Amino acid sequence: MQDKKIWLSRVHDTAQRCLNPDDGSFNQHLNGRLVDCSYEEDWVEYSFRPQDWQRNDRGWLHGGAIAGILDAAMGVSAYIAAEGPVTAVAEMHVSFLAPVLPDDDVHVRVYTVRSGRTIIRLRADLTDGTSGPVLAMASGAFSVIGPAETESRTPAI
Repeated sequence: MQDKKIWLSRVHDTAQRCLNPDDGSFNQHLNGRLVDCSYEEDWVEYSFRPQDWQRNDRGWLHGGAIAGILDAAMGVSAYIAAEGPVTAVAEMHVSFLAPVLPDDDVHVRVYTVRSGRTIIRLRADLTDGTSGPVLAMASGAFSVIGPAETESRTPAI
């Protein structure tokens, strides 16, 4: 793991860049932000503001929107753990434990379980606030993709 000061700087810079891109991407529409982090316990917490377009027919947050929020949060944390290379979700499992009401921000705390050279394993808990009950949880594996792989898969514009 990196030096604490470097890690904290990377967490703040990466969260800002990845959760608030000005490029019309999926993450931009999730309204995510960094809330807190712990170098010692290796977790990062994010907050997301639910949008009307994320509701299902019952008025709750749609399962796909929840999975998207979990994927975005874990993706940012994977990128932080990789210390530079691009990462991409290889697999993700989501458990929906209770309805997520779209009235308040949801919080996602992501824990790095194992950070290897080619795979980063994470788990995440989604709550209705910093101390609320866990409403959904996820685990996932993210592939570390080298620059050559990234360039060969980039579409020509």
